[in-house]
Amino acid sequence: MIRLFIFIIVFALVVIGAPQYAPIARFLESFQQVPSATVMMIDIFALIIGGALFYLLTRRPSGWLYTYPGVSVQLAHKFLLGLLFAAVFDVFEVFAGYAVSLDMLILLPIAFMAGEAVYQILYALLRARSGASPDPADRQPPDYEPPEPIGPENFQAQRTGPDHPQGEQETGLPRLAVTLPIYAGLIIFLPQTDLYRQLIAGFITLAPMLSLILAGAALCIGLALGAILEVYFKKQAENLLDPNPKSVSLLIIQRILGRTFAVGLIVSALIVLVSYSLGHLIGLDIILLMPLGFVLAEAVYQILVWRLKYGPTSAR
Repeated sequence: MIRLFIFIIVFALVVIGAPQYAPIARFLESFQQVPSATVMMIDIFALIIGGALFYLLTRRPSGWLYTYPGVSVQLAHKFLLGLLFAAVFDVFEVFAGYAVSLDMLILLPIAFMAGEAVYQILYALLRARSGASPDPADRQPPDYEPPEPIGPENFQAQRTGPDHPQGEQETGLPRLAVTLPIYAGLIIFLPQTDLYRQLIAGFITLAPMLSLILAGAALCIGLALGAILEVYFKKQAENLLDPNPKSVSLLIIQRILGRTFAVGLIVSALIVLVSYSLGHLIGLDIILLMPLGFVLAEAVYQILVWRLKYGPTSAR
């Protein structure tokens, strides 16, 4: 969780704060003059090259992220992740009728990499101060988990969250290839609907201080929800009457979805709070939109994984 806090805060500082700095703003403005058609071609090229490199890093079990889990590889992983996010969002924005520019294709990869770099620096400083020797396990990426059978006895060890490897290592279905387009599509197309505009009409008129209070409340709810879900699903795993692979997998999926929603609340609230601290309060509707996008994308991925593992059968 500390890693998530550091990453999101630094990410928001770069994405929201950097464009407010005059020299950087002038630098980004030069890329905003590139025609949308040219930007689209660059985005497609970035998706092809970035996707291929991202696959080399993240494929299991021989990907560089797992065979050479050093800091430089993790920084490259975050840079490519930011590149893919920016390119996919640009493509969806073109389909939605928006004009796109190259500034996000430059800013997002830097922001992703900066978040990881700050965490690695702070982590190294803390270890050096405590006199602890480097632990190879600590160099593993945050979503690393050795393959092992899923059962009640190791349910508590299963990691959950947006980057959880559950399903990918068993079915070979790339998580990002499924979740990112769904998330981007919802984030871009849902705000264009009349129903959504009616829903957020009240949030647009909120005073900045009230928005800050609501963002703080969302952060607290997300943290509390994550802790409550840990206790709840641990008890559910202990009380399984029929601990067969399907029952345990279904419980793990429910846990993943619950924690994904909590993470969405935490991430969106942190972004709002950082933007407020920079004097650039973004729309409070992100607290509704981001958790919904996280959960929907994860739910679709888990449904596909379930079908690949068990076929078109019942959940029980």
